[in-house]
Amino acid sequence: YNLFFNSTRKKTRTLLKIIISLMILNIIIVMGAWYIFRNAPGYEVAYSDQAKDWNIGILSFYLFGPFWALYFIIGMATAFLYDSYCPTHRHNAWIWGIISDSITILMVAFSISLISQGKSTYKVDPSLEMFMRPDKANQWIDTSSVNRIWDASVARLFCPITTLWIFSLSTGRGYTTIFLRTEFLSKTLAPHSYNCFLFHQMVAQWYY
Repeated sequence: YNLFFNSTRKKTRTLLKIIISLMILNIIIVMGAWYIFRNAPGYEVAYSDQAKDWNIGILSFYLFGPFWALYFIIGMATAFLYDSYCPTHRHNAWIWGIISDSITILMVAFSISLISQGKSTYKVDPSLEMFMRPDKANQWIDTSSVNRIWDASVARLFCPITTLWIFSLSTGRGYTTIFLRTEFLSKTLAPHSYNCFLFHQMVAQWYY
């Protein structure tokens, strides 16, 4: 951390190059994993041992620490970029409010589209089309592991958008920041965010 900080401090162009390079690497890793694992067989169409091996591979990719560390490095570089660029000290600081609010609208619209699409067509209705999912992650055969790897992959592909969103929110401009500064969110819910981060996987896996 100290080496990274000292070698890139106040070097805006260098930090931008690092961030963009890491984001491209992220896309390569995620899409590479998707194209490898999208043909994983389900338990109903393959020997259980074969399906088990594929599932182990998918879970190993999802839980592999260095792939997750990539996002922490991007976060650090973005923080250093913020310190170097100082967006709030510029005459055009207002533009960051427009950017943050636009991304908020985009993410809300995308979330509504996913929810409105309904459940997977698996054992429901083969005539239903899942426009927000690729065919490999929307099959009638038992491909829960493939569905899961797509769900994990598509979220990671949003890294450039969420990074820009957090950067713009940090300026304190826009309606989104006004909403996030409300007392209920900032003082009641915010202190529990780290707990949610630590336990979300266990709760989701065991309960659902």
